[in-house]
Amino acid sequence: MEYSAVLGPDDVLSDKPFTDAANTIREVDVMRHMLLHERERALEWVDIDPGSHTVREHDEEGHRHLIVIPDTGRLLETENLTAVGFFGSPRDDVDHDVLFSLEDGLIERMSH
Repeated sequence: MEYSAVLGPDDVLSDKPFTDAANTIREVDVMRHMLLHERERALEWVDIDPGSHTVREHDEEGHRHLIVIPDTGRLLETENLTAVGFFGSPRDDVDHDVLFSLEDGLIERMSH
């Protein structure tokens, strides 16, 4: 599957809602909520191990979540935090075990 598009600052693709800048405020609010939630969780870890943590879990709807925190102390202390997120939907025609294995290898190398 290949998809490419060049968008101008005011262009929106109707089938790609993330291209609509009007969604940015909502998305920032979601990220703020997620940051607060992860910081609350990190408070439980920091006294035991202030280093890195990897959280793998499934939510009530069966969605798979992977959260990699390279430095728990910095997560709690940093004001201007940078986060990188990847969101996707499983497809029937994909061997997800291969993808998860590649993901594991990537996570193992992150601290280096």
